[in-house]
Amino acid sequence: MLLGLTDHFSVPWDQEDRFHNIFDFDLRPGSRLETGRWHDVELNWNCDQGECRVKIDGRARRILSRKREPQSHGICYLRLRSAASVVDTVGALVEHVSVNVSPRRAR
Repeated sequence: MLLGLTDHFSVPWDQEDRFHNIFDFDLRPGSRLETGRWHDVELNWNCDQGECRVKIDGRARRILSRKREPQSHGICYLRLRSAASVVDTVGALVEHVSVNVSPRRAR
């Protein structure tokens, strides 16, 4: 599965979304994720610092670099898309998504 954070809408089957996202993260099996069990994925992004910290099951995994500046509204879309190269008959389940947004502080 590919996860993307971005500032604009596009259709769910957009194969080029990863080129336009602000942050991208690849959750393919074999990237230390076990198939057949639930995982907690936490994305903590800071557009001012240009980074997104990724935790999986409470453990720090990666710090993603911002690929481009977000537009004035900031990040407002989470994209989830299969990364399978053929028809994905297994799929992935998402139990829930939540967000806690803190306003920018004046500099």
